[in-house]
Amino acid sequence: MTVRILADDIYYNTQIFFARNIVPSLPNDDRAWKKKYSEWLKEQGASIVTESETLIRTTLGVAPGYDFFEFEKDSDATIFVLRWS
Repeated sequence: MTVRILADDIYYNTQIFFARNIVPSLPNDDRAWKKKYSEWLKEQGASIVTESETLIRTTLGVAPGYDFFEFEKDSDATIFVLRWS
């Protein structure tokens, strides 16, 4: 069973952390940022699920309020919500 959480306010919190703490060490390239953000989420047990490819996305590849964070384990989802809420 997978767990999905709407990428809304929690996404913004992850985006701020990522921009302040990880982006400065990356090349000035949004493709590199998107790839690293996806890897960083994977380390936390999350992946981004897109509902529509026609939406405008951030430089991290997310359409806030439309896309979802998806988790394979309930415990990963719980920790993620507690950490980023």
